[in-house]
Amino acid sequence: MKKYSTVLALQFVLSVAANGQTKAFRDGTSMLKVIDATEQHILPGRPESETEIVQHVIVVWKSKYAPGGFFWRGSDGFTACNFYKIKTNKDAGPGPSKGDNWYTAIDKLPVTIKKGDTLEITPVYGTKTSMPKNLPANITNTVFFKTTGTSWYYAPVKFRRLKDIAMP
Repeated sequence: MKKYSTVLALQFVLSVAANGQTKAFRDGTSMLKVIDATEQHILPGRPESETEIVQHVIVVWKSKYAPGGFFWRGSDGFTACNFYKIKTNKDAGPGPSKGDNWYTAIDKLPVTIKKGDTLEITPVYGTKTSMPKNLPANITNTVFFKTTGTSWYYAPVKFRRLKDIAMP
């Protein structure tokens, strides 16, 4: 419950910060490197239910400043993201050849993020988050982020689609 409250508080703070930002967006590929991005559709067992889409973006943080928060702009809109520091499981690396369980998320708070850390970014749909002002309408499938005292950055993401899961 404490973790959930902390995440909601962080999303609220980032939402307020996003509304007050008027600076231009900059290419952030020098601050993070996308090493894997997966998307998986979970098909419901009942026809009246909606398909759930689960997305995970794995990045290596390259900036000396810690991230202040992440937002996702997909083809279907804008939402806040949860992010976790992760550790690689022994003798594994990203990609389907290593299996889907090649890392473990560290979800204990607080977590200090430093240059060289690997992060999992997951869009959280259904949140009431204000998007930053002046967000370019033509930029989609992109992670937006900022660090303390900087303007907004963005990094494009291309997902690798995993096999669909059909629920009974």
